[in-house]
Amino acid sequence: MGNTILAHALFSCGQIDLDLDNFFSSKGDSHAIQKINKSNLTAHHLIEFPDSSLTCIAQVVCQDWWEILRLKLSYSKFYKTTPMLDNITMFFPYCVDVEKEQQRLWNEFYSKFKNPTWPECNSIDDIENLPVEIQQQINKMFVKAEISMPQTEKQLVEWLTITYYDMFCELSETVPHSKTILLGDYVQGNLTDLIDVCESAMNWVWNHDRSQQFHSKMRSVNQEYFDWLNQIKAATCSELTKYLEPWEQALAIAKWCVDENQHPRNLNWDSVGCNVDTNNLYLNLLRKHYGKTI
Repeated sequence: MGNTILAHALFSCGQIDLDLDNFFSSKGDSHAIQKINKSNLTAHHLIEFPDSSLTCIAQVVCQDWWEILRLKLSYSKFYKTTPMLDNITMFFPYCVDVEKEQQRLWNEFYSKFKNPTWPECNSIDDIENLPVEIQQQINKMFVKAEISMPQTEKQLVEWLTITYYDMFCELSETVPHSKTILLGDYVQGNLTDLIDVCESAMNWVWNHDRSQQFHSKMRSVNQEYFDWLNQIKAATCSELTKYLEPWEQALAIAKWCVDENQHPRNLNWDSVGCNVDTNNLYLNLLRKHYGKTI
């Protein structure tokens, strides 16, 4: 929502006039601000696309559930579609780091099953250096996982769950020496940090009445996304009647895994007989599998 927050700051500080009834698109887009903005400010994805010519005075940070909202906004407003089998590389153009994932799985296996008397073995390739009797035991228990892009909807949910889980666990990168504005604070109307940036960094005067006008409009044009977030939250703790698409199911399961410190690969998907033809079966079976609501 970088362009939305930029437009909010410009409008609230009298740097630009907007017809709020016509400024936002039908999907809540505010990219038009880039064409009518006469200040020296811009909204830019500096972490993804570094630009040494720009100085970051404020960064929008997404924590907890708000990262899930950010993904939904990105899919709806930028990609204008969602991850599916036939377009997965549009969202994840990189290939899975097979070597890294195989190494993680091996370390997990060896640390769990090795006898205290066994020597260290930090790589799958080093198995052949172990004593023969240990190699024989490993060969009975360890199966090298097949890691590839998903080919079925079942595989898509599992693959996306792991991908989202890794994304949620790596949300630590930020731009140093800049003011932090939490997306959750902004959406909920806590504008203290945004006001501070405008007044201290830009020497602008904040008009609270104009700010309230903008924030109310922003909330109304984006209400469908806030409602959607509440639906995903509900999916992790109660039964649903509304169908969730595979990527939405993956989001809910990945968030639960993060909160429970449970890696998705340890869910043993196959043992519960997943069938994507049944409404939200992944979520329902996950609840049943653990004997509690997730």
